[in-house]
Amino acid sequence: MVKGVFKLEFGRLNDEDSKTRDSKEKIETRLDSEFDSDSNLYSQTGDEAMHNPDLFEGDILGMPPDDRNAVVERHRVWPNGRIPYTIDPKLKLQEPQILEAMRHYRAKTCINFVPKEEKDVQYVRIFPGRGCYSHVGKTLNDQPLSLGPGCFKFGIIVHELGHAVGFYHEHSRSDRDDYLNIHYENIQKGKTKEKSISTKLCSGKSLNAQLFD
Repeated sequence: MVKGVFKLEFGRLNDEDSKTRDSKEKIETRLDSEFDSDSNLYSQTGDEAMHNPDLFEGDILGMPPDDRNAVVERHRVWPNGRIPYTIDPKLKLQEPQILEAMRHYRAKTCINFVPKEEKDVQYVRIFPGRGCYSHVGKTLNDQPLSLGPGCFKFGIIVHELGHAVGFYHEHSRSDRDDYLNIHYENIQKGKTKEKSISTKLCSGKSLNAQLFD
């Protein structure tokens, strides 16, 4: 992300369209297979890790390109702000950084990340994939969140956890220009599309903000 382009804040809830699941799973499988070993965890910069051409806006998994506004379907919202999680053993050395980012949510919001219990069917599964990416909001089963090469910075981890919580990119919301000034001259060539404003309203189900539960 280019310095001086915009101030990034929390975004909005979003929904995973069932028609995108097959393509999403293929992308996730390919990205996972490209991760080699623990030695690769720092082989990319944060900017590179968060800009995968196969993912929506570089780091959002399972998002159809024309579905860009928040939706209010409650099955995508984590009940009571409680979010169970697991952390892959391969991330043992990076676990303190992940937990620090989770504590940030606890301190600033009503969101509480908790270790997965046996009863939890829906949870965030944090693993060392290739790059940094996540679904937006709760999924049907485990919610994959990749923290791979170049992802182990506080801001990046908080960012990806935000997608798992249900937040979308603030700089693309439909009322963005009421609050943000975009300096297009500071955007890298070929990246302008990632800063575009959301345009599609989902049959009256879209909104710009939604309570956690």
